[in-house]
Amino acid sequence: MNVTDFGQQPNATHLAAHSVDRTGKQRCRLGTQQECDKPETAVIEPAGCHIVPGEPAYDWPMPGGKPIVAVAAGIVRGARWRDVASYNCGDDKQGEIYIEHQIGTGEYAERFVSYYAHMSKISVKLGDKVPGGQKIGEAGNTGCSGGNHLHLGVLRLTNLSGYRSYAFQTTPDVYGVNGIQWVIDPFGWAAPKHIDPWAWKFLEYQADANSLKDPGAFSINLWRSGEAPPSAW
Repeated sequence: MNVTDFGQQPNATHLAAHSVDRTGKQRCRLGTQQECDKPETAVIEPAGCHIVPGEPAYDWPMPGGKPIVAVAAGIVRGARWRDVASYNCGDDKQGEIYIEHQIGTGEYAERFVSYYAHMSKISVKLGDKVPGGQKIGEAGNTGCSGGNHLHLGVLRLTNLSGYRSYAFQTTPDVYGVNGIQWVIDPFGWAAPKHIDPWAWKFLEYQADANSLKDPGAFSINLWRSGEAPPSAW
């Protein structure tokens, strides 16, 4: 992508951005500086939702064993130790939790799934109803991880840019869900110009066979006033 589309200045020696953050700025993902022509002048940041392509989540370093709580009330749609050995991550199972949340009621209710990964302990099970703020497990370094941290991602299940909704499922493969195209940034899209590329330019991925190609979803700032953690940017 060319970040001038979003009202930002590209790297003069590397006009096509491999990574774009939620403000439309060009980034280089940690561990992939070789993708940039001049790593010493590139802006290196932690992985975050608006790195496209890259890791569709935020990674926050924190001590192992730190309590992790549900971001909002919801129903546990997945709680598992996933085998990720086929992704060259060793035999350590990856601790994962998925919680579905609903905002509003009736026909126009919005539904989201929050995803927590690399947990060292899981304290909930499939089908549990949890209030916001309830402990669901503890931070860790399990699975495909290079240190103790919380990996938090959000998927939007309703009012997508390609169609109205999709039925969420966990899978054993890659990112672990059947609709990675519907990832959003829970801090919203905040570039000076043009719309969220997650809604129209989801790179390198395809939807399932029964849905539109690259449908995408618009990001929303989902945090209550004064309660948002520091974003990755």
